[in-house]
Amino acid sequence: MRVSNTNPVCPTSQLLESKERNSAQQKGLRYMKLESRGSAFESRARTGRPKKLNASQQRYLVLMIKRNPKMNWADILSNCPVPVAKNTLRQVLGKEWQRKLCSIKENSSG
Repeated sequence: MRVSNTNPVCPTSQLLESKERNSAQQKGLRYMKLESRGSAFESRARTGRPKKLNASQQRYLVLMIKRNPKMNWADILSNCPVPVAKNTLRQVLGKEWQRKLCSIKENSSG
């Protein structure tokens, strides 16, 4: 005999339990369907727009700025491994490196 730990008086707990049971059954059925097709463990195609620069290219840009922090945007764009816009570089470099470039630019102009 199965002992339920839900309150027999409370219908919401019974409803939640039935939803959990149905959810588990649906997940099991979905997995069996994928397994029958032979694609249960294959990775899905990634959604969204692909990245313009991969991780190694991003590391290269940061390293290039570390070595020569007085570079301006035109130099960075010309040495970039892939032709990209300035806004793309700003997003890739993040706030830390943008601040350094901005402060260097302000100091050199003054």
